[in-house]
Amino acid sequence: GRVKLTVTWSFAMKMSIDGLVEGPGVFGFQDMVAGIANPELAHYTEALGSRSEHPVALELREEMVAKEYEHFSPVPWFIGEYGGNGQEKAVIQADLEAMDLVASRDPHFLGAAFFQFQTTYWKGGGEMNFGLFSLGSATLSETGVLCDKMTPSSSCRSWPVHCLSTELEWLPGTKAERAAAVAAAWGGLIPSGQGFCSGMQLADTTTAEPPAGTTAEAELPLQTPMRGVAYGPLPCTTHACGGQGLPSEDMLQAGYAKQWGAEGRDDLASIAALGGNAVRLYHSLGLDAKDDHGAFLDRASEVGLNVLPGYHTENANDPRECPGFDCFETWKKATLLGFEQGFRHHNSWHPAVSMLILLNEPDFFEFAPK
Repeated sequence: GRVKLTVTWSFAMKMSIDGLVEGPGVFGFQDMVAGIANPELAHYTEALGSRSEHPVALELREEMVAKEYEHFSPVPWFIGEYGGNGQEKAVIQADLEAMDLVASRDPHFLGAAFFQFQTTYWKGGGEMNFGLFSLGSATLSETGVLCDKMTPSSSCRSWPVHCLSTELEWLPGTKAERAAAVAAAWGGLIPSGQGFCSGMQLADTTTAEPPAGTTAEAELPLQTPMRGVAYGPLPCTTHACGGQGLPSEDMLQAGYAKQWGAEGRDDLASIAALGGNAVRLYHSLGLDAKDDHGAFLDRASEVGLNVLPGYHTENANDPRECPGFDCFETWKKATLLGFEQGFRHHNSWHPAVSMLILLNEPDFFEFAPK
C-alpha cells in the first residue's frame, strides 16, 4: 500500500545498539536494521523505513550522503526536522535548495521537513529560535474545547486563536526572515491576509491552489523532493502557557479547526502557499482525543499536502501502556481509534496519509526511567 512506516532519530552522536555504527542520525538507522534482524538486542522476544531528525542547519554534500547512507539502501530516508538554528536567510535558503537537489538525484533521499510552523512559546529558551511565524497579540476567534487523556478535566478548555506574523523580532537581521527563506527555496510565496495580523480577517485572500484533480477522495502523489513543515502550533503566547496547563498536542482534532481549517486561520493553505507539499505531526495517534480528525486530513488533501501523522511516543515509556517496551497492543488500539475518528477511508487509510511516524527520537529513552 501507499502508507509507509518510519521512526525518527535525533542527530546526536551515538553508537548503534549493536556497536557497529557511530554517527549522527545513522546510529538510529543501524538500530532499525539490527533490531529487526535480532529483536533480542532490545530485550524483545516476540516497519520499514527510517530517517534522521536534524535540529540544526545542514550542509548537504552528495558525497557525504552517499558514504553515510548507502549501507542502508534501498530504505528511503528524509530529514524530519531541519531547523536552521541561528542561520541567516541565505544559509537556510541554500540548505533547502541543496536538499532539493540531492533528492532529485538520489532515489533514496526524499527531502526534509522544516522545523517548524510556529514559534514554540510554551517551551521558551532556545526553542524560540525556531518557527516560521510568530503569534500576534490580536485574536481571530477561539478553538473548540481541547482535551485528551493527558489533560486534566479541569484544564479542558478553549483557547484564543491568534493572528500569525512573519516578524520574529527577537532574532537579529536576516535570521528573522525564516518564512522568506523557505518561500524562496521552494518557489512559493509568503502568505498574507487570511489569518495574518496584517490582514486580520477570516476571509480567504491567500489560498494555495490544490493540484489538478485533487480532492479529499483522491490519493495524493508522494512528491519528491519532500518539502514538509513540522506542525504543532499550540495556542500559547507565554512560557508554560502561563501556568494554565498545556492544551492538547493532538493538532488534528476538530477543536483546532479554527487554526488549520479553511473557515479559520487556514494554516494548511499557508504551508502549501510557501511551496510545501507535506505536513509532519507528532501526537496524532495515542492521546485518545475524543474528536474527529478527518476534517484535517480532508483540508490537507484539498491543498495538496501529504500528511505524516505521529504516534504519541511518550506512551512507549509508560509501563502501563508498553510493559517491557512492548507497544504492539497500545499502538494497535491507537490506530483502531484513529480509524473511527477519520483516518480510515473506505477500506484503507485516508488518501492524504502518506507515512506513519511510529516513534520520535526514541534514543532519548536512555534518560527516562525504565
